[in-house]
Amino acid sequence: RSFSNSQKPGLSNLETDPNFAEKKINIERTVLSSYVSSDSVGTFLDFGAGYGEWSLFFHKMFKKVIAYEQSATMYDIFLKKVTDNSIKNVEIIKKDVSKVESIDSFSVALLSGILIYLPDTDVENILRLLFRASNSRSIIVLRDATGVSGDYAIDGKFSEALQQNYHAFYRSREHYIEIFKANGFDLLTDQDMFDEDSELNKWQETRLRIYKFSARVNANE
Repeated sequence: RSFSNSQKPGLSNLETDPNFAEKKINIERTVLSSYVSSDSVGTFLDFGAGYGEWSLFFHKMFKKVIAYEQSATMYDIFLKKVTDNSIKNVEIIKKDVSKVESIDSFSVALLSGILIYLPDTDVENILRLLFRASNSRSIIVLRDATGVSGDYAIDGKFSEALQQNYHAFYRSREHYIEIFKANGFDLLTDQDMFDEDSELNKWQETRLRIYKFSARVNANE
């Protein structure tokens, strides 16, 4: 698959080289597909949906997809994709994920590239919200950059990809596991997205990682 200009995968993935962007997304599709169960038939939640890459990739596996995206530009492009392709089971909500107050039960919730922009208090609120709506079969898949040697913060560094100052908080693997466990979700498996020697690992301080968490058995049935 090649990317059109309107999709701008580099912006949502912080990857400006189109060849790297395509290689990156193909690897991620393979890895994420192994984390999203093929027998999931319920609702897929996409928190921080961007241009809809993951919602549209997985939508045929689920009865319903509910995607949250606060950027008006990304929302409009995502909505156009859904409309142009007459996709009926994808609902897009233009909303800050930290402001979501209620959700219905779900099979899989994807938190993709969003938690690095939120403080622990907002992350905890989102996880508590997800736990209240989960059952013992609910899964959270977290796709986010992770601090290699502990928590790592960027506070106002200029980003060439975004052409603006960049703020992000990269939690360590242990920090992610701890905060999820404290709010009702246990780690099932996790890994780096790319091999250690991959050219897609651009930063010494962080690695893109994927985690799969399950709701504890005392979740709602």
